[in-house]
Amino acid sequence: MIRPHALHPVLICVFILVLATLQLLHTEISPTTLQYSHAINDAPIRYQADEVMEAIVTSTKDTGGSIQIPSTHFSLLQDHPFTSDMQLSALLDRKYFREAGSDQKRDFRYAQLTRSSSIMSAIKSHFKPDHDLVIVQASLVQILQAWSTFTMRNEIVWWISHGALLGWAWNGKLLPWDTDLDIQMSMQQLVELVAYNGTMLEGRFLIDVNPSLFVRGRQRNNVIDARVVDTETGYFMDITGLADLAGHEEGVTCKSPHRYSYQDISPLKETELEGVRVWRPNESMRVLNAEYGTKALTKTMYRPSIWGRVYEWDAKANAWL
Repeated sequence: MIRPHALHPVLICVFILVLATLQLLHTEISPTTLQYSHAINDAPIRYQADEVMEAIVTSTKDTGGSIQIPSTHFSLLQDHPFTSDMQLSALLDRKYFREAGSDQKRDFRYAQLTRSSSIMSAIKSHFKPDHDLVIVQASLVQILQAWSTFTMRNEIVWWISHGALLGWAWNGKLLPWDTDLDIQMSMQQLVELVAYNGTMLEGRFLIDVNPSLFVRGRQRNNVIDARVVDTETGYFMDITGLADLAGHEEGVTCKSPHRYSYQDISPLKETELEGVRVWRPNESMRVLNAEYGTKALTKTMYRPSIWGRVYEWDAKANAWL
């Protein structure tokens, strides 16, 4: 017989297993931390998941060049050349850029729109804009090429953002369904760009700066600070400036507003998009995760709402098909 106060061997084993399980549960394990062995050092090095992804993505795209942006370049204490009339228009939030098309992706002055011959075709074009994506992508790449050449020659600092940055992360190309480009720059560089307002690059691509750029509060009609417009097609590249609104380097923000830490942006890394030399934010994967979530970097099927077709990622072709 088992004595009342004696522990059966089976119960002792169960008790030990329970204690071991509790100890494991108590140990803090971050789900976003990976163990990654360094090729030279035998000791394991801990990398965050987004850092590992960034290392993989950038290994074949970055050139090794970098630019440190002085934090003062994000300051609001920048001189601007606008007249009082222009300032009044900006303060009243009078819309500066005028877009055409049902999805507002072309400049009103230069858009080549398909004219609807019937009410039904007009309704259809409202839900499915009349873009030829071959023409769109060619136009955007040409804008990027002209802009990259111009900014290198004039030492203007900028970097890709939003959809352009997401396309870069996948395969160094624009997303095939995108119909515009997005880049960012510091307030200091944005103000310097004013000197080139009205400049026509290569006789085709117009630099157009919004007078509302010095108003850094939220504006409904003037979120975009400048554009480079293809005067042959109406497609454009949006330019937004980042400013340090707090004045003590806690973070920089555009007028949308998207907010970033200074370390997210600087130093910029030189890389390539569509074979064109561009710059990207320092912590590109962190920026993309914050804006789009991890699915945007891992989901291999995508259906843009306006196109009515599904794009699938082909790893062998390294492309969206």
